[in-house]
Amino acid sequence: MKKVLALFIFDDVEVMDFAGPFEVFSVANELNNHDLFDIKIISVNSTPVRAKNGLFVNPDCSINEISKADIVIIPGGDGTRPLLKHKEVINWIKKYLQMLRLLHQFVQALCFLRKQAC
Repeated sequence: MKKVLALFIFDDVEVMDFAGPFEVFSVANELNNHDLFDIKIISVNSTPVRAKNGLFVNPDCSINEISKADIVIIPGGDGTRPLLKHKEVINWIKKYLQMLRLLHQFVQALCFLRKQAC
């Protein structure tokens, strides 16, 4: 059974922090006939996100539209700072902290989670 991998993106996210994990999980999935993961790029409201240095990314859905995730990846970047006060995001992360088997955080996201959700 495929694992649902949710890769959360936000304005000013560091490109390498989300693109690197996306590529690793996508290639692993490809090498296994796409049987391992259902990879979802998610954001606060599913509108295009402007990453650091201007790259626009179109998410698959919003945090309210994804009903299940087995793995959540929260990349870092300057964009984590405004999220510290975003109650909807904080509540979403808290929900998954209680349910996830694997939670992966990058440098700034770890700080974000430690202050807000743990």
